[in-house]
Amino acid sequence: YSSPINVQVLLISSVLCSLNYAVTTLLRYLIYGEDVQAQVTLNLPSGKLYTRITILTTLISLLEKYGLEIQLIATVIKEKLSLTTAAATDAENNRQTRVLTSTAVVVSTVVLACTVPFFSYLMSFNGSSLNVTIAVLFPCLSYLKIYMP
Repeated sequence: YSSPINVQVLLISSVLCSLNYAVTTLLRYLIYGEDVQAQVTLNLPSGKLYTRITILTTLISLLEKYGLEIQLIATVIKEKLSLTTAAATDAENNRQTRVLTSTAVVVSTVVLACTVPFFSYLMSFNGSSLNVTIAVLFPCLSYLKIYMP
C-alpha cells in the first residue's frame, strides 16, 4: 500500500529537484548570457594551464568510457559466440579469436560513427533516453513494485 507520507516525500523531492534545475539554469544564463558555447571546453580561457588540464581530463574521461563500453559489448559478443569456453588446448586460438572480436567491435563502431550522418546526435538522444529511464521511470517502477498488493 502507499501511505500519504510516501507520496508527499516523492512529490516534495520531485518539486525540489525541478526547482534546483530551474534556478541553476536561470543563474547560468544570468551569469554567462548568450555567449556560452555549446561545448563546455570552448568557454574556458585559452592559453591557461588549467584550461589544458581540463581539456585533457575531459578527453581521458571520454576515452575511458569508450573503452569500458567496448569491453562490455565485446564480452557479450564473445559469450554469445561461446568464445570464452574453449578448451585449454585451444588457448592460443581462443586468445586470437578474442582479440579479433574486440578489434572488429572497435573498427565497426568507428566506421559506423564516420559513415552515419548525425551519429553524435543519435548517441546523445540514446544516452538522454537511458538517463531519463534510470532517473525517472526506474524509481517509479520500483515504488510500484514495492507497494503494489
